[in-house]
Amino acid sequence: MREGKYWGVIKSAITTKSPKKGTPEIAITVTVTHELDGIEWAPIDNIDRVVHLYLSDGAWDRSKETLESLGFNGDFGSPEFKDETTTSGLALYMSLGEYEGKPRENWKIDNGGYVPEELPSESLLQLKARWKAGSKSAPKPAKPPAAAKPTAKAPESSEAKEPSPF
Repeated sequence: MREGKYWGVIKSAITTKSPKKGTPEIAITVTVTHELDGIEWAPIDNIDRVVHLYLSDGAWDRSKETLESLGFNGDFGSPEFKDETTTSGLALYMSLGEYEGKPRENWKIDNGGYVPEELPSESLLQLKARWKAGSKSAPKPAKPPAAAKPTAKAPESSEAKEPSPF
């Protein structure tokens, strides 16, 4: 996979510790379903990846903000998140790095913890006027992909079926 923005749904989460240093963390498994290709979300073969939110003193504030943005239930023994993250999904960012001389994907919740506040109306009007005064129309930003629909068909009964008279 290449660096960039992705879309996925939370599959599961567990509170654990990092293998080397024993740092407490919540490991969130996400099923990655789409990649942002320019301004369009392109479906990809679903693949599971893990986002690590460390719970050390130094990482606590940032991880807490991210967990709050996901609607974390506060139960470290049985972590759950708001329904949208497991159905509609959430934005992710993957960067490539190196760990102990080996290539490694680093997954993060994109914009996790950052809750934007709308500008006051006066500022919005000024920006709108400035935009209209000297700009050509730009492409609209990509919207999140539609929720994935199941692709598997319901299993058929093993009993012999009688042909329909119709």
